[in-house]
Amino acid sequence: MATQRFYEFGPFRLDSKSCVLLRDGGIVPLNPKAFDTLRALVENQGSPVGKDELMKLVWPDTFVEETNLTQQISILRKALGDTPDGCSYIETIPKRGYLFVAALNGQVPSRKKRLNWLVITATVLLVAGASVLAYALLSKAGREATLTTIAVLPFVDMSAAKDQEYFSDGLTEELTDALARVPGLSVAARTSSSAYKGKQQDIRDIGARLKVGMIIEGSVRRSGQRLRITAQLNSVKSGFHLWSETYDRDEKDIFVIQEEIARAIVAVLKIRLATAPNVRLVAQHTVSPDAYNQYLKGRYFWNERTIEAFAKSRRYFEEAIRTDPNYALAYSGLADTYVAGPVGLPSEEAVPKARAAARRAIEIDDRLSEPHVVIADIRFTYDWDWPGAEPWAGTPNPCRKPKRRWIWIHSKRSSTRTWHGVFFTPASTTERSPSPARMWIRIPTSCCRN
Repeated sequence: MATQRFYEFGPFRLDSKSCVLLRDGGIVPLNPKAFDTLRALVENQGSPVGKDELMKLVWPDTFVEETNLTQQISILRKALGDTPDGCSYIETIPKRGYLFVAALNGQVPSRKKRLNWLVITATVLLVAGASVLAYALLSKAGREATLTTIAVLPFVDMSAAKDQEYFSDGLTEELTDALARVPGLSVAARTSSSAYKGKQQDIRDIGARLKVGMIIEGSVRRSGQRLRITAQLNSVKSGFHLWSETYDRDEKDIFVIQEEIARAIVAVLKIRLATAPNVRLVAQHTVSPDAYNQYLKGRYFWNERTIEAFAKSRRYFEEAIRTDPNYALAYSGLADTYVAGPVGLPSEEAVPKARAAARRAIEIDDRLSEPHVVIADIRFTYDWDWPGAEPWAGTPNPCRKPKRRWIWIHSKRSSTRTWHGVFFTPASTTERSPSPARMWIRIPTSCCRN
């Protein structure tokens, strides 16, 4: 249809040059993109306009997601209402696009053309119904990758010096741990997701391998005290972005950024939080950005697991403790360096230091899973106290109270999961062993302090 200035349909008059839509002489308020969408549909009245074509017409120089177009169509339908015969001005052609069906300038659309499109629509709906039925018959394994399963891929260091890998790895682990605490959200372990670090691979393939429906990826750029963190949530099924945001902040706001990312993802997935709005998803164990930075470096080298790396890790954890003497995670990390592998120290020197650091971490924060696992490792490996080494056995001290109060601690931190399989050996009670997919550690809080 040739482009013209005025188009009239029902009580409406569209002025394509002035970008104004009138209804009975009064202006109908529309945002610019909604008007451009309507104009494109009206100019192609009687013929369907594909979604991709429509997005190119409305956003010619910008890449946008289909949800933006859907939103504009919803705005138009609310603004236009129904035609005099009770139909919508804009019809959806499933799997194709949209069709403007109202008569223009007093001309009634061809009944034959309208009938043809109704037949096409009915056929497409029939095929879609068959697809839905086929999907319902898929195996249980195929249904596991739903909106409630998610993986956090390692964030990419985009800093000019490429010296912030420890920071991007730490951010990945913190976000994984925070989302794992959300009821109804199943998060792939960081050790599984880290296999795709530095690899350019289609997220649909990654999602299929990890058996998740959603994937988070992002990047970190650091310059002095400034941070630029970009995060995006992707659908494995479509390969499209569902949400994306860039945060330009000071490094002292890192905990706020982590919290905002976690809550934004929960909101997009429409998961109802059981906690109060003011309860943090991301646990903040220190108020010192310097101590947190040193802790992340310590954990980064800990994950390399060599004698030299453990020595570096130990120094960074000790620096974090000097910066913040009440940093429980730093004490826990320090304890890890003495028991995790080839530490370069004799056991009679390393074990007492590990036990002391773990107990100090528990004194500061008895809700942490990591120091309890260190105590369990010491019991299992060095004390030969196998029953007491089970992760839910608590700390070495006898309880003073006759009744114990129990809590559940959930952690997907790599240091905690490292020892998960160690304690569930034939010496353990296998019937009580939890699933590796979701690890819980049960401890008696009345036994937490030594």
